[in-house]
Amino acid sequence: MKNQSILFLGILLLLCGLFLMIGCTDSGDSGSQIPSTVTQQKSQTITTEPAPETDTKAICGNGIAEKGETYDNCCVDVECPEGFECESNFEAGNTIYFCRKVSKEETYEFEKYLEYQSDVEYEYSKSDWSLINWDTMLSKVQSMKSYISQLKDKGYDVSIDEEYLKHYERRINLNKATHEKTEGIEDLTETKQKEVIDDVIEMYESEIEILNSIDPEIKIELDKQYEYDIDDKITAAKEFIAASQELKEKIEKGYSASIDVSDYETTCHYDDTGYITTVNVGVENTGGFAIVEPTLDLFLMDGIREVDKDTGNRLMYSDLEVDEEEYTELYLMLGYSSGDSVKCKTYNLKINLRSGANPKVIATTTVKVRIK
Repeated sequence: MKNQSILFLGILLLLCGLFLMIGCTDSGDSGSQIPSTVTQQKSQTITTEPAPETDTKAICGNGIAEKGETYDNCCVDVECPEGFECESNFEAGNTIYFCRKVSKEETYEFEKYLEYQSDVEYEYSKSDWSLINWDTMLSKVQSMKSYISQLKDKGYDVSIDEEYLKHYERRINLNKATHEKTEGIEDLTETKQKEVIDDVIEMYESEIEILNSIDPEIKIELDKQYEYDIDDKITAAKEFIAASQELKEKIEKGYSASIDVSDYETTCHYDDTGYITTVNVGVENTGGFAIVEPTLDLFLMDGIREVDKDTGNRLMYSDLEVDEEEYTELYLMLGYSSGDSVKCKTYNLKINLRSGANPKVIATTTVKVRIK
């Protein structure tokens, strides 16, 4: 029951991971027994004090290594070699004890290996990559590799474990490099942004080449033992490249829009002074990115002289998506707030489009309006 509990714990640990937490199958030697003369690789010879000469028959199970008892016929009294555990079967009314080689998944080393892997996956699960400690993750991967190496020294088949760790470590390094290259990309010039994207695309194209070169049999075992589907990784890398190329095209288009004035109304008093009361403005996003908090600034110009202005008018209360059009009617008294009302005549109405508090003008238009 003790060994069954340990095996159950090993399986339970395998099932508690995230998208890369993977299960390992038995290495195939969990049920093997050692022969009467122990020749298993790296096994440990057990010596006991010779039992005192006596005519009493040895009693298996009394906790004393008596004459005639070995780990072959009574491992409950004579300890099994390192890497083996004592088990029993009930046959023909007798309890038969034997040494069973511990499976890879039952070992202390593999248990520690899974603990470190769980730590790595916890770090990986953070949705914000800026919060991930990449160096800590890679350090824990080195610890995972150390425990697999110890299992290899003890004679366990760890070829698939080693193959998995090779791809696992490389994938973490790839994601780390992607994060470091793209962090703060929005603050770079358009040219630098496109250079960064080209570098990232090149890295993922190299990754696809490596994944495509993996032997088909190894692919099967990686999926079987670790649920690490190489074909899924290739598909994900291709999708990432496609998304990066799309982003590059958006950067080339940048932020752009078209503005038009469909209608306006004015007021003109008997003394031949007046002002603009309403303006109907339409904006279409023709660029590559959504315009966040689209804002309109209006300026009433007499030649090059600014007569009055009305800034900070929100076009809409959500982002203006790509290829989206939006029209709004602005109620204002443009020309009145300058002090006295302006002379009733023709002026230039200049309109600038910005994004929220950002002073950069995305688009501008100027139309002639007549106050009458």
